[in-house]
Amino acid sequence: MRRPTALLAALARGHPLLDERPITLVVSAEDFRPWHARATRFALLADRRFTVLGNWEEVERSQAPAVRALLGDHKLAGAKP
Repeated sequence: MRRPTALLAALARGHPLLDERPITLVVSAEDFRPWHARATRFALLADRRFTVLGNWEEVERSQAPAVRALLGDHKLAGAKP
């Protein structure tokens, strides 16, 4: 059985079912880290606001508590481990 992320990667690259045209995927996750090598842009929906964060390097530089929490940095996020 193929992993679901393999299918998502194939769709993003261009799949025969789509005449090899790549598609934009919007994925929700509680942890950004598994997506750092697969995604090209990141955004955050928090407190009823949609914020574009940019590429992975911009995500890593962000000091926003919600972003730090999605990166597993509980100390900077203000949450208890």
